[in-house]
Amino acid sequence: MYQTAESVSSSATNRTHSERMIDELLLNNGYSSRVLEKIKKQRQERQRRKRKRLNTRSEKVTTLKLPFLSDKCTAQIKRAAESLNIPVRIVTTPGRKLRDLLTSSRPLDKPQCPSEDCRTCSALGDSGKCTDRNVVYSLKCNMMECRELDLGRYNGETYRPVGDRFTEHYRTAKNPTAESYKEKPFAKHYNVHHPQHTGEPELKLEIVARASNTMDRKIKEARAILANKPDLNDRDEQVELRKFLV
Repeated sequence: MYQTAESVSSSATNRTHSERMIDELLLNNGYSSRVLEKIKKQRQERQRRKRKRLNTRSEKVTTLKLPFLSDKCTAQIKRAAESLNIPVRIVTTPGRKLRDLLTSSRPLDKPQCPSEDCRTCSALGDSGKCTDRNVVYSLKCNMMECRELDLGRYNGETYRPVGDRFTEHYRTAKNPTAESYKEKPFAKHYNVHHPQHTGEPELKLEIVARASNTMDRKIKEARAILANKPDLNDRDEQVELRKFLV
């Protein structure tokens, strides 16, 4: 009855008048004032929870993709997120099936590099891996002074072939004064530490982790940055990535 009175009342005054009429009706039908107070408290608590849910939904919700383990595990994660008021939507994805791992027609074949003189393979020290996708990588300046001072280190991630991403870094290091490159990590590094360098950039590339999806890459990249503290990953980027480790 209280809910109906609230929904049909056109103003707060009318709602208060309707609630008083309901109070009198219940008292006349044998309900005690203590029961009325209990009903009102329960109603206020339901309204508070409803407002809380609406406020939570209005916040920006982040989707968190996790590999499916079990219904029980997924339910526990969702309950934990709700109890901590974390605005996150949990989505589970199926992992790789054994069938997917065993159906390659030539599983022992080594990947082939599409180029005879591949900069990425030279930087990796391993021919063929330049086509690897969905990876987290470490890229270092290989100039002698940077090796001695442990400078010029960067961690990144890419869904594309790692060779494509390396080529982009290589171009910024080779043309550090170009207007479109000057804010890039390796352009800044070469402008500050190697302003007189005119030859080819000396970069060393390493694949440090492989991932199954975007969220997995972001988490592994954040862990790598947190562990290695590379000097070329700026602070804003590090703060942004830390949210993937919550």
